[in-house]
Amino acid sequence: MRIFKFIAFAFTLIGCAQVKTQSVTELFEMNPKTIELLTENQIVIIDNISSIQLYAIKKQLIQGTKDEYSNKNIFVRTLNESEKVELLSLIINDDNYYWDSYEKLNFNPTKQIIIKDTESQFMILYSEDTQQIGFIDLQGQKVLKIGPELNKYFQKI
Repeated sequence: MRIFKFIAFAFTLIGCAQVKTQSVTELFEMNPKTIELLTENQIVIIDNISSIQLYAIKKQLIQGTKDEYSNKNIFVRTLNESEKVELLSLIINDDNYYWDSYEKLNFNPTKQIIIKDTESQFMILYSEDTQQIGFIDLQGQKVLKIGPELNKYFQKI
């Protein structure tokens, strides 16, 4: 019985070693709309990613006012390797966006993700109310309505 368990364990290890994850380049090749959405700089950052940081965005009353608020970023954590892979596979997936939805909704983000390489960064803002994300860098902002799978991911992190 021990030999059988060992053989089964060894087979599982060998099988797991053979599993390959898709590279960022392969993901981009399979998702041409996402390539068009992102700027060249954002693609370079994703290709050379060093870290992804998650922040919560909280509304805070501006001192001395009764109804004026500012956004306060609160650092939550740095994503680990498996979370990075999951996030990238979701954001580089044409099926996770409603490409033809051009509603002008009040975009109030509740989460911020900063994606960094060694030299630069860009942000992804998520609005739970409108189920939209915005890709932001020095070249501007692009906001899109997202599908249920990507929305579920942003709600859980």
